[in-house]
Amino acid sequence: MMSALLRKEMPAIWHVGVGVYGKEYWFSTRIESKDLGDTETAFGMVPHATYDLGHTLVGREAFEAYLEEELDARFNIDTYKVFTHNCNHFSRDALAFLMGGNVEMPSYILENSDKALDALPQGQAMLTKTIANQVARVVMLAWGNANRSKEEIARREARRKTKKIEVDEAQANGPGKEGGQQMA
Repeated sequence: MMSALLRKEMPAIWHVGVGVYGKEYWFSTRIESKDLGDTETAFGMVPHATYDLGHTLVGREAFEAYLEEELDARFNIDTYKVFTHNCNHFSRDALAFLMGGNVEMPSYILENSDKALDALPQGQAMLTKTIANQVARVVMLAWGNANRSKEEIARREARRKTKKIEVDEAQANGPGKEGGQQMA
């Protein structure tokens, strides 16, 4: 699809996930996970490549809390951008947490998506970004809905909205306002 939009042959924008604790974690319309053996059915193909990046000292509960408390707000359907904020960027951030900031992800993974539009004139690049993001949103929502129960989606969305309300209230009650803590 990208080669047709860009009117040039280009390398793939790789799907990347993080395999840890017997699961793969990835970002599509939201942060998702499946048992490692089940990811082939989620994507309809086996991984092209896997990389052993070492071991983590972070426990599963701490990692999943980080995903929910930190990355959920940054990686959801509203923030997805085909070229600049995709599963590759999620994996980089998740790996940084797991590896204590020392991530040695193959550089071409992020470079392919971050630099995909560099050779295009600015106007064409902006139009391509807009169209690609709109198409990806439709495709990802359809794919995601087909792979998840409506009840699971509703529970996840309710948690996300509750967290957003809590964050908004905390910001509204920041330092110097009623309910806030004054810092000296």
